[in-house]
Amino acid sequence: MTDNSSTPSASIRDAFRAELADALRPLTDPNEMKLTACRLLVQHLAVGRASYAEVDPDNIHVIIAAEFTHGMLSFAGRHRSDDYGLTVIAALRAGHTVVINDVEEHAELTEAERMAYAAVGMRALVVVPLIKGGGRWISALGVNAASPRSWAADEVDLIEEVAERMWEAVERAKAEASLRENVDRLRLAVRVSNIGLWDWDRKTDVVVFSPEWKALLGYAEDEIRNELNEWKCRVHPDDIGPTLDRIRRAIVAGDMAYEVEFRMRHKDGTWRWIFSRAEVIRDACGSAVRILGCHLDVTTQRQALDAIREREARLTAILSTAGVRHISW
Repeated sequence: MTDNSSTPSASIRDAFRAELADALRPLTDPNEMKLTACRLLVQHLAVGRASYAEVDPDNIHVIIAAEFTHGMLSFAGRHRSDDYGLTVIAALRAGHTVVINDVEEHAELTEAERMAYAAVGMRALVVVPLIKGGGRWISALGVNAASPRSWAADEVDLIEEVAERMWEAVERAKAEASLRENVDRLRLAVRVSNIGLWDWDRKTDVVVFSPEWKALLGYAEDEIRNELNEWKCRVHPDDIGPTLDRIRRAIVAGDMAYEVEFRMRHKDGTWRWIFSRAEVIRDACGSAVRILGCHLDVTTQRQALDAIREREARLTAILSTAGVRHISW
């Protein structure tokens, strides 16, 4: 094998790879990524068209999801895949890159299939398929020329590399978009539920308090630091000892979760009853390395319960004074 790593063409390809990486890196929209990759391929290879096609759920048609053209007709739309060659489509379904230097000279195409290519001005092409999930063909990256072209091996390799990089970038963007949607959904649920979240790294003693956690106590996000003492200093003096004991017992006993109630001082000076539930994350040795939890303000519920208990106590006192020792409800 010949080492072309120091040839001018290799340097040009390396520059193109860097340009592609720089162009894709800041993008978050999958469609923009596809269009950008197509545009750069057209410009670098001096071809007339590059397009990204997705296989329709009916597995019969392909849909052009992104396209960049330069001097060629648009191929946008929905196309019946078999119209462009049964052997071509069979190769793509099998995961093989298709390279045709001249549609008119390609022996495996019928006259009708050649006419289909001619209708969209396609004379030479390279198509790279993407096979996923049990060997199913789901999409393809195609590069087309309006005139016959002898595709060099390094050009085909580059198109395949671009296809792989583009698909990785698109999948990453989709995953990140899905994650953002899930986070937004969770944040909305947290706000609606009036729940504050916290994350305690026991190795560093850093505790990350969510904006909602801080808001429960009347604080803005920048008013409470991510330090354990920010929580400790706000817990009622009568509650801090028993609460810390409950946490220690859970850690020592190997519990995976615990619940506890305590009072915390609000920014306005009032005391709020907080119900806290936490899950203990342990390492392979069973040591508690992280604790994730939530705070729920249950002051209203506690006040209602205290009011009921107070009324019961008063009623008991009245009945006792009246000489009634037992009452059936």
